[in-house]
Amino acid sequence: MKHVYGALYDFIPATYLLPCEYTKLVAEYTRLTYQAKNATTTTTAATTTTTTTTTTANSGGAGGSAGSGGGSGSGGGSAGLPSPPEAHPPTPHNIWICKPIGSSQGRGITIFQDLHELSYASSAVAQRYIGNPLLVGGYKCDIRLYVLVTSFLPLTVYMYTEGIVRFGTEKYSLTALDNLYSHLTNTSLNRLGPGYRKEKDRVGEGCKWTIGELRRHLRGCGKNDWLLWQRVWVLVCLTLLTQVGSVPHHHNCFELYGFDILIDEFLRPWLLEVNRSPSLTHDCHVDRMVKKPLLHHLFDLVGPPRVPEPLARPLRTPFLLLLAKRHTQSPFTAALHLNRYRKLIHCDREEGKGLAGRGGHVANSTARGLRGKEEKGKGTVNRGRRSGNGCICKSISGVSRRDGRDVGDGKWPARCGEWVRVYPFNAATLHAGRDAAYLKSGVAELTKFRKGCEKAARTHTLATAPSPTLERAVRGSLWRDTVLWCPPS
Repeated sequence: MKHVYGALYDFIPATYLLPCEYTKLVAEYTRLTYQAKNATTTTTAATTTTTTTTTTANSGGAGGSAGSGGGSGSGGGSAGLPSPPEAHPPTPHNIWICKPIGSSQGRGITIFQDLHELSYASSAVAQRYIGNPLLVGGYKCDIRLYVLVTSFLPLTVYMYTEGIVRFGTEKYSLTALDNLYSHLTNTSLNRLGPGYRKEKDRVGEGCKWTIGELRRHLRGCGKNDWLLWQRVWVLVCLTLLTQVGSVPHHHNCFELYGFDILIDEFLRPWLLEVNRSPSLTHDCHVDRMVKKPLLHHLFDLVGPPRVPEPLARPLRTPFLLLLAKRHTQSPFTAALHLNRYRKLIHCDREEGKGLAGRGGHVANSTARGLRGKEEKGKGTVNRGRRSGNGCICKSISGVSRRDGRDVGDGKWPARCGEWVRVYPFNAATLHAGRDAAYLKSGVAELTKFRKGCEKAARTHTLATAPSPTLERAVRGSLWRDTVLWCPPS
Protein backbone atom coordinates (compact mmCIF):
# COMPACT_ATOMS: atom_id res chain seq x y z
CA MET A 1 0.00 0.00 0.00
CA LYS A 2 2.89 2.35 0.69
CA HIS A 3 4.27 1.72 -2.79
CA VAL A 4 0.85 2.29 -4.38
CA TYR A 5 -0.37 5.34 -2.42
CA GLY A 6 2.97 6.87 -1.50
CA ALA A 7 2.96 9.64 1.10
CA LEU A 8 -0.46 8.67 2.44
CA TYR A 9 1.16 5.71 4.21
CA ASP A 10 3.93 7.81 5.73
CA PHE A 11 3.10 6.68 9.27
CA ILE A 12 5.14 3.46 9.05
CA PRO A 13 8.91 3.50 9.71
CA ALA A 14 11.12 1.62 7.26
CA THR A 15 10.58 -2.06 8.10
CA TYR A 16 12.18 -5.21 6.70
CA LEU A 17 11.53 -8.90 7.23
CA LEU A 18 14.63 -10.92 7.97
CA PRO A 19 16.25 -12.91 6.50
CA CYS A 20 14.40 -12.56 3.17
CA GLU A 21 14.82 -8.76 2.99
CA TYR A 22 18.32 -8.52 4.43
CA THR A 23 19.78 -7.03 1.23
CA LYS A 24 17.16 -4.26 1.26
CA LEU A 25 18.07 -3.51 4.87
CA VAL A 26 21.75 -3.25 3.95
CA ALA A 27 20.95 -0.90 1.05
CA GLU A 28 18.83 1.40 3.26
CA TYR A 29 21.43 1.35 6.02
CA THR A 30 24.16 2.29 3.54
CA ARG A 31 22.08 5.11 2.09
CA LEU A 32 21.43 6.59 5.53
CA THR A 33 25.13 6.30 6.42
CA TYR A 34 26.19 8.30 3.38
CA GLN A 35 23.40 10.79 3.97
CA ALA A 36 24.63 11.34 7.52
CA LYS A 37 28.22 11.82 6.32
CA ASN A 38 27.15 14.34 3.68
CA ALA A 39 25.05 16.26 6.21
CA THR A 40 28.01 16.38 8.61
CA THR A 41 30.38 17.55 5.86
CA THR A 42 27.95 20.25 4.70
CA THR A 43 27.44 21.50 8.23
CA THR A 44 31.22 21.65 8.84
CA ALA A 45 31.82 23.52 5.55
CA ALA A 46 29.06 26.01 6.33
CA THR A 47 30.51 26.64 9.79
CA THR A 48 34.01 27.18 8.33
CA THR A 49 32.69 29.60 5.68
CA THR A 50 30.78 31.56 8.29
CA THR A 51 33.86 31.88 10.50
CA THR A 52 36.06 33.02 7.60
CA THR A 53 33.55 35.60 6.39
CA THR A 54 33.07 36.98 9.88
CA THR A 55 36.83 37.37 10.32
CA THR A 56 37.13 39.19 6.99
CA ALA A 57 34.28 41.52 7.84
CA ASN A 58 35.82 42.42 11.17
CA SER A 59 39.17 43.19 9.49
CA GLY A 60 37.49 45.46 6.89
CA GLY A 61 35.67 47.34 9.57
CA ALA A 62 38.84 47.98 11.53
CA GLY A 63 40.72 49.28 8.43
CA GLY A 64 37.94 51.63 7.58
CA SER A 65 37.85 53.01 11.06
CA ALA A 66 41.53 53.83 10.83
CA GLY A 67 40.97 55.66 7.51
CA SER A 68 39.61 59.07 6.86
CA GLY A 69 36.64 59.84 9.06
CA GLY A 70 35.76 56.19 9.53
CA GLY A 71 32.96 56.50 7.01
CA SER A 72 34.33 54.02 4.51
CA GLY A 73 35.24 51.69 7.30
CA SER A 74 31.72 51.71 8.57
CA GLY A 75 30.30 51.09 5.14
CA GLY A 76 32.80 48.35 4.32
CA GLY A 77 32.05 46.57 7.54
CA SER A 78 28.28 46.47 6.99
CA ALA A 79 28.68 45.35 3.39
CA GLY A 80 30.89 42.47 4.44
CA LEU A 81 28.58 41.08 7.16
CA PRO A 82 27.37 37.59 6.23
CA SER A 83 23.72 36.66 5.96
CA PRO A 84 22.46 34.15 8.54
CA PRO A 85 23.41 30.60 7.50
CA GLU A 86 20.61 28.43 6.13
CA ALA A 87 19.11 25.99 8.55
CA HIS A 88 20.41 22.50 7.84
CA PRO A 89 18.37 19.41 8.73
CA PRO A 90 19.66 17.52 11.72
CA THR A 91 21.89 14.55 11.12
CA PRO A 92 19.63 11.49 10.70
CA HIS A 93 20.05 8.79 13.32
CA ASN A 94 20.92 5.49 11.68
CA ILE A 95 19.58 3.42 14.56
CA TRP A 96 17.54 0.25 14.12
CA ILE A 97 15.52 -2.05 16.34
CA CYS A 98 15.23 -5.79 15.76
CA LYS A 99 12.28 -7.83 17.06
CA PRO A 100 11.95 -11.62 16.78
CA ILE A 101 8.76 -12.85 15.15
CA GLY A 102 6.32 -14.73 17.34
CA SER A 103 7.61 -13.30 20.63
CA SER A 104 6.06 -10.93 23.15
CA GLN A 105 6.71 -8.89 26.31
CA GLY A 106 9.92 -7.40 24.92
CA ARG A 107 11.81 -10.70 24.79
CA GLY A 108 14.68 -10.84 22.31
CA ILE A 109 14.51 -7.18 21.24
CA THR A 110 17.84 -5.52 20.41
CA ILE A 111 18.75 -1.98 19.35
CA PHE A 112 21.83 -1.45 17.20
CA GLN A 113 23.61 1.38 15.40
CA ASP A 114 26.26 -0.71 13.66
CA LEU A 115 25.03 -3.29 11.18
CA HIS A 116 27.69 -5.72 12.40
CA GLU A 117 25.86 -5.87 15.74
CA LEU A 118 22.73 -7.33 14.14
CA SER A 119 22.18 -10.98 15.06
CA TYR A 120 19.05 -13.10 14.95
CA ALA A 121 18.51 -16.81 15.35
CA SER A 122 15.13 -17.03 13.62
CA SER A 123 12.82 -14.86 11.54
CA ALA A 124 12.80 -11.27 12.76
CA VAL A 125 11.67 -7.75 11.90
CA ALA A 126 14.16 -4.88 11.57
CA GLN A 127 12.61 -1.43 11.87
CA ARG A 128 14.02 2.08 11.72
CA TYR A 129 14.26 3.44 15.24
CA ILE A 130 12.47 6.75 15.87
CA GLY A 131 15.02 8.84 17.74
CA ASN A 132 12.84 11.82 18.72
CA PRO A 133 9.91 10.40 20.71
CA LEU A 134 7.59 12.46 22.87
CA LEU A 135 9.08 12.65 26.34
CA VAL A 136 7.22 13.21 29.60
CA GLY A 137 9.61 14.29 32.32
CA GLY A 138 12.46 12.84 30.25
CA TYR A 139 10.83 9.38 29.91
CA LYS A 140 9.87 7.78 26.61
CA CYS A 141 6.28 6.67 26.10
CA ASP A 142 3.99 5.05 23.55
CA ILE A 143 0.26 4.38 23.52
CA ARG A 144 -1.79 1.20 23.27
CA LEU A 145 -5.11 1.63 21.49
CA TYR A 146 -7.81 -1.04 21.35
CA VAL A 147 -9.48 -1.64 17.99
CA LEU A 148 -12.40 -3.98 17.43
CA VAL A 149 -13.20 -5.42 13.99
CA THR A 150 -16.67 -6.92 13.95
CA SER A 151 -16.60 -7.74 10.25
CA PHE A 152 -14.15 -7.78 7.36
CA LEU A 153 -16.91 -8.02 4.75
CA PRO A 154 -17.89 -5.24 4.88
CA LEU A 155 -15.03 -3.85 6.94
CA THR A 156 -16.44 -2.54 10.23
CA VAL A 157 -14.00 -0.96 12.67
CA TYR A 158 -14.57 0.31 16.22
CA MET A 159 -12.09 2.18 18.39
CA TYR A 160 -12.22 2.45 22.15
CA THR A 161 -12.02 6.04 23.34
CA GLU A 162 -9.68 5.27 26.22
CA GLY A 163 -6.27 3.65 26.05
CA ILE A 164 -3.05 3.09 27.94
CA VAL A 165 0.14 5.16 27.84
CA ARG A 166 3.21 3.08 28.67
CA PHE A 167 6.48 4.58 29.90
CA GLY A 168 10.06 3.47 30.22
CA THR A 169 11.40 3.50 33.75
CA GLU A 170 14.79 5.07 32.96
CA LYS A 171 15.57 8.48 31.44
CA TYR A 172 15.65 8.39 27.65
CA SER A 173 19.08 8.78 26.04
CA LEU A 174 20.55 7.72 22.70
CA THR A 175 23.99 7.34 24.23
CA ALA A 176 23.06 4.07 25.98
CA LEU A 177 21.29 1.85 23.45
CA ASP A 178 21.75 -1.25 25.59
CA ASN A 179 19.58 0.14 28.41
CA LEU A 180 16.27 -1.50 27.55
CA TYR A 181 14.47 0.19 30.47
CA SER A 182 15.12 3.49 28.71
CA HIS A 183 14.13 2.52 25.16
CA LEU A 184 11.43 -0.14 25.56
CA THR A 185 8.02 0.58 27.06
CA ASN A 186 6.79 -3.00 27.53
CA THR A 187 5.13 -3.20 30.93
CA SER A 188 6.21 -6.79 31.55
CA LEU A 189 9.83 -5.67 31.12
CA ASN A 190 9.73 -2.39 33.04
CA ARG A 191 8.01 -3.98 36.04
CA LEU A 192 11.30 -5.77 36.71
CA GLY A 193 13.36 -2.57 36.47
CA PRO A 194 14.80 -0.76 39.49
CA GLY A 195 12.91 2.45 38.69
CA TYR A 196 9.41 0.96 38.57
CA ARG A 197 8.51 1.76 42.18
CA LYS A 198 10.34 5.09 42.26
CA GLU A 199 8.57 8.44 42.07
CA LYS A 200 9.57 9.70 38.61
CA ASP A 201 9.39 13.27 37.31
CA ARG A 202 5.92 14.05 35.95
CA VAL A 203 5.20 10.31 35.55
CA GLY A 204 4.98 9.33 39.19
CA GLU A 205 5.14 5.75 40.43
CA GLY A 206 4.72 2.87 38.01
CA CYS A 207 4.86 3.07 34.23
CA LYS A 208 1.29 3.58 33.00
CA TRP A 209 -1.09 6.43 32.36
CA THR A 210 -4.45 6.66 30.69
CA ILE A 211 -4.72 8.62 27.45
CA GLY A 212 -6.86 11.15 29.31
CA GLU A 213 -3.95 11.87 31.64
CA LEU A 214 -1.64 12.31 28.67
CA ARG A 215 -4.06 14.76 27.07
CA ARG A 216 -4.23 16.81 30.25
CA HIS A 217 -0.43 16.87 30.37
CA LEU A 218 -0.23 18.09 26.76
CA ARG A 219 -2.83 20.76 27.43
CA GLY A 220 -0.83 21.88 30.44
CA CYS A 221 2.21 22.25 28.17
CA GLY A 222 0.20 24.44 25.78
CA LYS A 223 -0.22 21.79 23.05
CA ASN A 224 -3.54 21.09 21.36
CA ASP A 225 -3.59 17.42 20.41
CA TRP A 226 -6.96 17.29 18.58
CA LEU A 227 -5.38 16.92 15.15
CA LEU A 228 -3.12 14.16 16.46
CA TRP A 229 -6.02 11.89 17.41
CA GLN A 230 -7.82 12.45 14.10
CA ARG A 231 -4.65 11.35 12.33
CA VAL A 232 -4.49 8.33 14.62
CA TRP A 233 -7.89 6.93 13.66
CA VAL A 234 -7.21 7.56 9.98
CA LEU A 235 -3.99 5.60 10.52
CA VAL A 236 -5.96 2.71 12.02
CA CYS A 237 -8.45 2.60 9.15
CA LEU A 238 -5.74 2.79 6.48
CA THR A 239 -3.93 -0.09 8.18
CA LEU A 240 -6.99 -2.34 8.28
CA LEU A 241 -7.95 -1.51 4.70
CA THR A 242 -4.93 -3.54 3.63
CA GLN A 243 -6.83 -6.71 4.65
CA VAL A 244 -10.01 -6.06 2.64
CA GLY A 245 -10.59 -9.05 0.41
CA SER A 246 -8.00 -11.18 2.22
CA VAL A 247 -9.99 -12.31 5.27
CA PRO A 248 -12.92 -14.67 4.66
CA HIS A 249 -16.28 -13.59 6.00
CA HIS A 250 -17.61 -15.17 9.20
CA HIS A 251 -20.78 -13.66 10.60
CA ASN A 252 -20.18 -15.00 14.13
CA CYS A 253 -16.56 -13.83 14.63
CA PHE A 254 -14.81 -10.67 15.77
CA GLU A 255 -11.22 -9.67 16.45
CA LEU A 256 -9.74 -7.38 19.10
CA TYR A 257 -6.43 -5.74 18.14
CA GLY A 258 -3.92 -3.73 20.12
CA PHE A 259 -2.32 -0.92 18.10
CA ASP A 260 1.02 0.29 19.43
CA ILE A 261 1.56 3.89 18.31
CA LEU A 262 4.54 6.10 19.05
CA ILE A 263 4.17 9.89 19.10
CA ASP A 264 7.22 11.96 18.25
CA GLU A 265 8.13 15.41 19.56
CA PHE A 266 6.19 17.07 16.70
CA LEU A 267 2.97 15.22 17.72
CA ARG A 268 3.13 12.97 14.69
CA PRO A 269 1.87 9.38 15.12
CA TRP A 270 3.94 6.38 14.02
CA LEU A 271 2.57 2.85 13.80
CA LEU A 272 4.96 0.41 15.48
CA GLU A 273 3.00 -2.84 15.40
CA VAL A 274 -0.44 -4.40 15.62
CA ASN A 275 -1.01 -7.07 18.26
CA ARG A 276 -3.54 -9.75 17.50
CA SER A 277 -3.98 -10.79 21.15
CA PRO A 278 -3.51 -7.73 23.38
CA SER A 279 -3.06 -8.36 27.06
CA LEU A 280 -6.22 -7.93 29.12
CA THR A 281 -4.73 -8.67 32.53
CA HIS A 282 -4.83 -6.22 35.45
CA ASP A 283 -1.40 -5.14 36.63
CA CYS A 284 -2.30 -1.79 38.20
CA HIS A 285 -5.21 0.59 38.73
CA VAL A 286 -4.82 2.00 35.18
CA ASP A 287 -5.59 -1.46 33.75
CA ARG A 288 -8.71 -1.71 35.87
CA MET A 289 -9.83 1.75 34.76
CA VAL A 290 -9.43 0.92 31.08
CA LYS A 291 -9.80 -2.81 30.51
CA LYS A 292 -12.75 -3.63 32.74
CA PRO A 293 -15.23 -1.22 31.12
CA LEU A 294 -13.68 -2.09 27.75
CA LEU A 295 -14.75 -5.70 28.14
CA HIS A 296 -18.19 -4.73 29.44
CA HIS A 297 -18.83 -2.50 26.43
CA LEU A 298 -17.31 -5.06 24.04
CA PHE A 299 -19.77 -7.74 25.11
CA ASP A 300 -22.60 -5.24 24.97
CA LEU A 301 -21.65 -4.73 21.34
CA VAL A 302 -20.83 -8.24 20.10
CA GLY A 303 -21.79 -10.38 23.08
CA PRO A 304 -24.16 -13.32 23.27
CA PRO A 305 -27.92 -12.79 22.89
CA ARG A 306 -29.72 -11.28 25.83
CA VAL A 307 -31.38 -13.54 28.33
CA PRO A 308 -35.15 -13.07 27.94
CA GLU A 309 -36.68 -10.88 30.59
CA PRO A 310 -38.79 -12.57 33.29
CA LEU A 311 -42.23 -13.53 32.03
CA ALA A 312 -45.53 -13.50 33.83
CA ARG A 313 -45.80 -17.26 33.52
CA PRO A 314 -42.98 -19.79 33.99
CA LEU A 315 -41.26 -21.31 30.99
CA ARG A 316 -42.31 -24.75 29.90
CA THR A 317 -39.85 -27.60 29.80
CA PRO A 318 -37.48 -26.99 26.87
CA PHE A 319 -38.25 -28.98 23.78
CA LEU A 320 -34.79 -30.59 23.86
CA LEU A 321 -35.79 -32.31 27.10
CA LEU A 322 -39.11 -33.33 25.62
CA LEU A 323 -37.33 -35.05 22.75
CA ALA A 324 -35.82 -37.44 25.29
CA LYS A 325 -39.37 -38.46 26.25
CA ARG A 326 -40.73 -38.56 22.73
CA HIS A 327 -41.59 -42.24 23.09
CA THR A 328 -44.27 -41.28 25.64
CA GLN A 329 -45.72 -38.42 23.60
CA SER A 330 -47.65 -38.33 20.40
CA PRO A 331 -46.27 -36.25 17.47
CA PHE A 332 -49.12 -33.78 17.95
CA THR A 333 -48.23 -33.22 21.64
CA ALA A 334 -44.54 -32.78 20.82
CA ALA A 335 -45.39 -30.24 18.10
CA LEU A 336 -47.65 -28.37 20.51
CA HIS A 337 -44.89 -28.14 23.12
CA LEU A 338 -42.41 -27.00 20.43
CA ASN A 339 -44.78 -24.23 19.33
CA ARG A 340 -45.25 -23.01 22.90
CA TYR A 341 -41.51 -23.10 23.56
CA ARG A 342 -40.76 -21.04 20.47
CA LYS A 343 -43.36 -18.48 21.43
CA LEU A 344 -41.89 -18.04 24.89
CA ILE A 345 -38.28 -17.80 23.74
CA HIS A 346 -38.79 -15.62 20.67
CA CYS A 347 -41.43 -13.38 22.26
CA ASP A 348 -45.13 -13.25 21.90
CA ARG A 349 -45.63 -9.93 20.12
CA GLU A 350 -49.35 -9.81 20.77
CA GLU A 351 -48.97 -9.89 24.55
CA GLY A 352 -45.59 -8.11 24.70
CA LYS A 353 -44.12 -10.31 27.40
CA GLY A 354 -40.59 -10.89 26.11
CA LEU A 355 -37.62 -9.29 24.44
CA ALA A 356 -35.20 -10.72 21.92
CA GLY A 357 -32.17 -9.09 20.40
CA ARG A 358 -28.45 -8.98 20.33
CA GLY A 359 -26.54 -7.01 22.95
CA GLY A 360 -25.56 -3.56 21.67
CA HIS A 361 -27.65 -3.79 18.50
CA VAL A 362 -30.81 -1.86 17.83
CA ALA A 363 -33.02 -3.57 20.37
CA ASN A 364 -36.55 -4.60 19.36
CA SER A 365 -39.11 -3.97 22.07
CA THR A 366 -42.11 -6.24 22.00
CA ALA A 367 -44.09 -4.23 24.51
CA ARG A 368 -46.37 -1.78 22.75
CA GLY A 369 -45.62 0.92 25.32
CA LEU A 370 -41.90 0.81 24.48
CA ARG A 371 -42.36 0.75 20.72
CA GLY A 372 -41.76 4.22 19.29
CA LYS A 373 -41.33 5.13 15.67
CA GLU A 374 -40.85 8.36 13.85
CA GLU A 375 -40.90 9.09 10.17
CA LYS A 376 -37.74 10.57 8.67
CA GLY A 377 -37.84 11.03 4.92
CA LYS A 378 -38.74 7.78 3.24
CA GLY A 379 -37.60 5.42 5.99
CA THR A 380 -38.96 4.41 9.35
CA VAL A 381 -36.50 4.89 12.16
CA ASN A 382 -36.79 2.75 15.27
CA ARG A 383 -35.74 4.37 18.52
CA GLY A 384 -33.09 2.13 19.97
CA ARG A 385 -33.68 0.77 23.46
CA ARG A 386 -31.24 2.00 26.07
CA SER A 387 -28.65 -0.70 26.59
CA GLY A 388 -27.23 -1.83 29.88
CA ASN A 389 -24.29 0.57 29.76
CA GLY A 390 -26.53 3.61 29.50
CA CYS A 391 -26.06 4.44 25.82
CA ILE A 392 -28.64 4.53 23.08
CA CYS A 393 -27.45 2.54 20.09
CA LYS A 394 -28.33 3.55 16.54
CA SER A 395 -27.72 1.56 13.41
CA ILE A 396 -25.90 2.77 10.31
CA SER A 397 -29.01 2.92 8.18
CA GLY A 398 -31.34 3.59 11.10
CA VAL A 399 -33.95 1.17 9.72
CA SER A 400 -34.95 -1.80 11.82
CA ARG A 401 -37.54 -4.51 11.27
CA ARG A 402 -40.19 -5.50 13.73
CA ASP A 403 -38.58 -8.89 14.35
CA GLY A 404 -35.36 -7.28 15.59
CA ARG A 405 -33.27 -7.84 12.47
CA ASP A 406 -31.69 -4.82 10.86
CA VAL A 407 -32.41 -3.98 7.26
CA GLY A 408 -29.58 -3.73 4.73
CA ASP A 409 -26.22 -2.74 6.19
CA GLY A 410 -27.50 -1.25 9.43
CA LYS A 411 -26.26 -4.13 11.54
CA TRP A 412 -23.74 -2.37 13.74
CA PRO A 413 -24.47 0.78 15.77
CA ALA A 414 -22.53 4.00 15.40
CA ARG A 415 -21.62 3.90 19.07
CA CYS A 416 -21.94 1.51 21.98
CA GLY A 417 -20.63 2.63 25.31
CA GLU A 418 -17.10 3.90 24.66
CA TRP A 419 -16.75 2.01 21.37
CA VAL A 420 -17.06 4.36 18.41
CA ARG A 421 -17.46 3.12 14.85
CA VAL A 422 -14.83 4.85 12.72
CA TYR A 423 -15.32 2.77 9.57
CA PRO A 424 -17.50 2.87 7.53
CA PHE A 425 -18.60 6.46 7.97
CA ASN A 426 -20.37 7.07 4.62
CA ALA A 427 -21.59 5.21 1.55
CA ALA A 428 -18.27 5.33 -0.30
CA THR A 429 -16.36 3.75 2.57
CA LEU A 430 -19.08 1.12 2.94
CA HIS A 431 -18.60 0.07 -0.70
CA ALA A 432 -14.82 0.05 -0.22
CA GLY A 433 -15.18 -2.25 2.77
CA ARG A 434 -17.21 -4.73 0.75
CA ASP A 435 -14.93 -5.22 -2.22
CA ALA A 436 -11.22 -4.66 -2.80
CA ALA A 437 -12.13 -3.23 -6.22
CA TYR A 438 -13.50 -0.14 -4.46
CA LEU A 439 -10.47 0.19 -2.20
CA LYS A 440 -9.25 3.31 -3.97
CA SER A 441 -12.47 5.18 -3.17
CA GLY A 442 -12.19 4.27 0.52
CA VAL A 443 -8.62 5.52 0.66
CA ALA A 444 -9.72 8.72 -1.13
CA GLU A 445 -12.41 9.35 1.48
CA LEU A 446 -9.93 8.91 4.32
CA THR A 447 -7.53 11.26 2.54
CA LYS A 448 -10.30 13.81 2.19
CA PHE A 449 -11.11 13.54 5.88
CA ARG A 450 -7.49 13.99 6.95
CA LYS A 451 -7.13 17.05 4.73
CA GLY A 452 -10.38 18.43 6.13
CA CYS A 453 -9.05 18.05 9.69
CA GLU A 454 -5.78 19.74 8.75
CA LYS A 455 -7.68 22.57 7.07
CA ALA A 456 -9.85 23.06 10.16
CA ALA A 457 -6.72 23.14 12.32
CA ARG A 458 -5.14 25.78 10.05
CA THR A 459 -8.29 27.90 9.80
CA HIS A 460 -8.83 28.00 13.55
CA THR A 461 -6.13 28.72 16.06
CA LEU A 462 -5.29 25.21 17.16
CA ALA A 463 -3.80 26.33 20.44
CA THR A 464 -6.99 28.02 21.61
CA ALA A 465 -9.84 26.47 19.61
CA PRO A 466 -11.83 23.87 21.59
CA SER A 467 -12.44 20.43 20.12
CA PRO A 468 -16.21 20.91 19.50
CA THR A 469 -15.46 23.94 17.30
CA LEU A 470 -13.00 21.97 15.21
CA GLU A 471 -15.40 19.02 14.94
CA ARG A 472 -18.19 21.28 13.71
CA ALA A 473 -15.84 22.72 11.11
CA VAL A 474 -15.00 19.24 9.84
CA ARG A 475 -18.63 18.12 9.72
CA GLY A 476 -19.65 21.30 7.93
CA SER A 477 -17.14 20.75 5.15
CA LEU A 478 -17.43 16.97 4.82
CA TRP A 479 -20.22 14.78 6.25
CA ARG A 480 -22.68 16.00 8.82
CA ASP A 481 -23.34 12.54 10.30
CA THR A 482 -19.69 11.62 10.81
CA VAL A 483 -18.94 10.28 14.29
CA LEU A 484 -15.52 11.68 15.24
CA TRP A 485 -13.35 9.60 17.51
CA CYS A 486 -11.39 11.36 20.24
CA PRO A 487 -10.10 10.23 23.65
CA PRO A 488 -11.48 11.84 26.81
CA SER A 489 -9.72 14.99 27.94
